[in-house]
Amino acid sequence: MPIALRGDSFQVTIHHQRERYRRSFKDHNDAKVWEAQAKADLVAGRQPDMGTAQRSRPDRPRTVQDLAWYVYETVWSGTPSDEKAQINIKQVIEALGARTLVTDVDVVMIDNAKLHWKQKGNSNATVNRKLACLSKMLTKALDLQIITHKPKLTREKEPQARLRWYTDDEKQRIYGMLHHLGHSRYVGLIQVLMETGFRCGELFKLEPVDVQNNLLVVDINKSQWARSVPMTSAVRAIIQGELNKMCEGQTTIFGWTDYEKLNRIWKQVRYQLGWINDEQAVLHTCRHTFITNLVQRGAPIAQVQKLAGHKTIGMTMRYTHLGPQDLESVIGLLDSGHSNIYSLPA
Repeated sequence: MPIALRGDSFQVTIHHQRERYRRSFKDHNDAKVWEAQAKADLVAGRQPDMGTAQRSRPDRPRTVQDLAWYVYETVWSGTPSDEKAQINIKQVIEALGARTLVTDVDVVMIDNAKLHWKQKGNSNATVNRKLACLSKMLTKALDLQIITHKPKLTREKEPQARLRWYTDDEKQRIYGMLHHLGHSRYVGLIQVLMETGFRCGELFKLEPVDVQNNLLVVDINKSQWARSVPMTSAVRAIIQGELNKMCEGQTTIFGWTDYEKLNRIWKQVRYQLGWINDEQAVLHTCRHTFITNLVQRGAPIAQVQKLAGHKTIGMTMRYTHLGPQDLESVIGLLDSGHSNIYSLPA
């Protein structure tokens, strides 16, 4: 295939033994040089230089690894689910085996993968996220006629609704344990999650330009809504401190770490606090805590919905947790509205 102009780049595509190798270059001469070298490498049995951001991919994925990245590039790349999809894809590849043929994936192999994830401490909900990723892969394989039928994937049972949030005492225990484990800088990161309701993916995409006066601006979130969240005094101090610490070349405010590192540290905290069997003691519960705290302190539901970035008011209502004392105080409003107009005779 000749070198093709794609936008302002020159794209080179080489087919060799049913696999496709593709790279793009700004300069046409660079494209020609790479094409000649890549062909020579392939003939000699060597892997051509694909660059740091390029992957070779067969036209028709045959292995689990090929299929996983094919689905990533055609379904998830560039979407709000991009980072989480990459994490789940890597876990699926690890559990099933990179070179396992897609046609060999069956119910037994899937059950073994589920067992593998559970042994690593994954909750049922986390296992189901990986199964959802695998399901998407197998559906694509079916569409491409790589397989003739899709193995049954049985999801793990999850609680109907997450009723978990962190109390003020639990927050202090979390912060204290982070200090104790030598991860003091993560205290501020977790506190920002607790007091903004940001998803981890939103937090890690925050750039200095997203700090506007007293607001943190999220342009695109899971619901495809833009929203602005006012900063508490604590969050404002944390964000300013992170801005002051940004290194040369660091583009995001929390770019000194990433989700995988944060999740590993969080698992250490859970273990030390005795929450290892509490499947709802996860990072996302920081978001539940933010929403729950607002509702329990009397914030109007419509305003909470905007701060959370929920599409519907019903989504916000799922995050409210009224205990018996809250219900009693609500009923008390009826007593305060009238005097005792009827009493039983003595």
